[in-house]
Amino acid sequence: MKLGISSLGYLVNHGVKGNYKNLNELLLQATKSALEFTEKWNLATCEIILEPPKITEKKERKAFIEVCDSYSVEKQIHGNFMDVSLCSFNEWISRATVDAYIENARICAEIGAKVFTIHPGPADFPIPPFKEKHEQILLNSVDKLLDEIKDLGITTCIENMPKVAGFFLKIEEIEEFFVRLNRTDLFFTYDTSHLWTNNGDPNSLWNKFHDKIRNVHLVDNADKNTDNHPQLGTGKVNFEEIFNIMKVYNYTGAIIVELFSATTLEKSMEYITRFL
Repeated sequence: MKLGISSLGYLVNHGVKGNYKNLNELLLQATKSALEFTEKWNLATCEIILEPPKITEKKERKAFIEVCDSYSVEKQIHGNFMDVSLCSFNEWISRATVDAYIENARICAEIGAKVFTIHPGPADFPIPPFKEKHEQILLNSVDKLLDEIKDLGITTCIENMPKVAGFFLKIEEIEEFFVRLNRTDLFFTYDTSHLWTNNGDPNSLWNKFHDKIRNVHLVDNADKNTDNHPQLGTGKVNFEEIFNIMKVYNYTGAIIVELFSATTLEKSMEYITRFL
């Protein structure tokens, strides 16, 4: 297993402090802080949150790549997740999301990141006719995305969602998606909190997807109706069980500590390393 952190907590902390000229500068500050922590703690990898999307434009893109290239640690990218949805039945939005993820994937290749995580998007009207439409559009969107980025040499992973998203929640739902997609070039990012909010069984998840999981987000939670990413060890997610399961399946991929505040990062790292 390759232990790492997400830049999410630094993005939130720097954002709250407000010491930045614009959102691009905020992303650069958060990325630098996360990469510095990764090097200081001698961690294996860092997952960089790619928000805001304007960072993909020429001038901002160059500055972002320069920051990433100045650190030798392994990097991965978490694609845009704000205001996007691969499953939106408003097809202007789902098409735009595919385009955004294509640019995200190109940045992955440009900084040498090998793992790229995407979100399916929320379902705003979770009644059967709309849910079926969401499912079909997600299949179409992911199929197009994978075709467009197939030559970039990256591993694309789709993430399970929390209860509040209303879509891509249950193990059976995710399994049906992979069966219907019927591709060998899409993998899975397992979020521990998201599964917990849906009363999912980690044993069942790993039994079905152990050959698909290429990334794990280590996230705690104490409330099934929220997704607030608290300090690890303060919630109800059973990390001892999860690590035991990963060892059974000889999982060697990334495990990413993902928090909403970098102020709890050191204590979270101290807590989670006991299970390695």
